[in-house]
Amino acid sequence: MVLNDTIITTTDLIRRRWLDNLFYGTTWTLKGNIIDNFTLTFGGGVNRYDGDHFGEVIWAEYAGNSDIRQRYYENNAVKDDLNAYLRGEWEISRQLHLFGDLQLRRVDYRFTGPNEDGLPAPQEAGLQFFNPKMGVTYRPRMNVTVYGSVSVANKEPNRNDYTESSALSRPKPESMIDYEAGVKYASKRFNSGMNFYYMDYYDQLVLTGKVNDVGSYTRTNINRSYRAGMELELAVQLLKKMILQGNVTLSDNRIKNYVEYTDSYDIDFNYTGQQAEVFKNTSIAFSPQIISNIQLQYQPFPNTEASFIVRHISKQYLDNTENEASILQAYTVGDIRISYSPTFKFCKKSDLIYC
Repeated sequence: MVLNDTIITTTDLIRRRWLDNLFYGTTWTLKGNIIDNFTLTFGGGVNRYDGDHFGEVIWAEYAGNSDIRQRYYENNAVKDDLNAYLRGEWEISRQLHLFGDLQLRRVDYRFTGPNEDGLPAPQEAGLQFFNPKMGVTYRPRMNVTVYGSVSVANKEPNRNDYTESSALSRPKPESMIDYEAGVKYASKRFNSGMNFYYMDYYDQLVLTGKVNDVGSYTRTNINRSYRAGMELELAVQLLKKMILQGNVTLSDNRIKNYVEYTDSYDIDFNYTGQQAEVFKNTSIAFSPQIISNIQLQYQPFPNTEASFIVRHISKQYLDNTENEASILQAYTVGDIRISYSPTFKFCKKSDLIYC
């Protein structure tokens, strides 16, 4: 653009990004007893997500020949998700139950993304997953339940992971083996539970600062990482109309071998490439070690409830290097909530909530 014999190459502008999404699908379930005390369930689902992503320029200091709300990018992505599962439940005795679950899942992406030359082009990606799970539940007493399970889960990359990479730098899906065991106790006025877990990740996707072959900072697969911890929950009826309940999660979330990439510049601020630094057994970003919640509920009148809620989140790192200069400090938040649920003949349920 030329203004008064001056060539304008940059301008201040305001842009607005939009999503126009459509999601639809169906699910099915068939359940029956094959033999005594053995239940078999067959189910599944088919879903499609059709999303238009586009951006508009709604103001510019120097607009040139462009129009207001002119789209500066458009991208459509379609995701088809098909899954089928078979679940068996075996009641060995009144105290002992076993279950097993087998799921097959197929995900297909169609989107516009960079090709090997960095130019926008139609792209496709198809993934197939097998997710088995098995577990046991034991009730030594009517109010005590002990359980354990082992499961495999797989997750496809996000849309941005595909649209901001080419077929040569496309990330792999994440995989995880989840081990869990716990105990629950329930009585008329007291409920409690304790759950232990260990999530062993393969190819978990995290931000590393690395620039891919089309110049975007994207998530990158890391070989091995884990999340391990303990979850505690408790609920006590202090008075007839007063309940105290809360939960806390204590966890350790780490990457076993992490490589960070940072941009490098010379003294004249010329880009000279990227430098790599290796970190061993480092914390996963945005993963606090303590998450807790406590809530006191009271019903002063029929259909009315007052609650006092306190949440605490421990400090968390903003990157994967445990840099103390890059942390989100621990914080505690308290809320007061009052809710009223009036009853009407013409309305099955209504709620008025004030926080």
